[in-house]
Amino acid sequence: MSFEYAYFALVFFLAGTSVELTGFGVATVSMALLPFMLPLPVAIPLIAIISAIATGIVATQTKTRNLFKYLRPLLIGSALGIVLGMLFLNFIDEKLLRIALSVFLIIYALYGLFFKGHFLPNGRIFGTATGLLAGFFGASFNVHGPLVGL
Repeated sequence: MSFEYAYFALVFFLAGTSVELTGFGVATVSMALLPFMLPLPVAIPLIAIISAIATGIVATQTKTRNLFKYLRPLLIGSALGIVLGMLFLNFIDEKLLRIALSVFLIIYALYGLFFKGHFLPNGRIFGTATGLLAGFFGASFNVHGPLVGL
């Protein structure tokens, strides 16, 4: 039993360290490590709550103004993406969900390894599409940050 507590403490320490260093990463780090100890239906909402708290802390420390015009497309896309992600989460088998999460994390790691530059277009349409994907992956896997970061 004490091994589990130590494992959770290590995971949340690493996740907290990543958010302090980069401004995001709680869900990405946690979702890569917690499913080894918790079932996904428990891990996903737990990490969503912890990630929301960590993001709120970082947002209050960041005093950036006039960003709403840039965030609006992301928010619109995210609203639809969250609905689709929650539907996906309710209908998919947990084993398939683990496989899908693994594939997503591997693809994202390979992208980070081989593509150092930013080559994705900007604009409202692409922002809305990014928000849609981020909302979907955020609701179904809790890994919305990498897509928005790209």
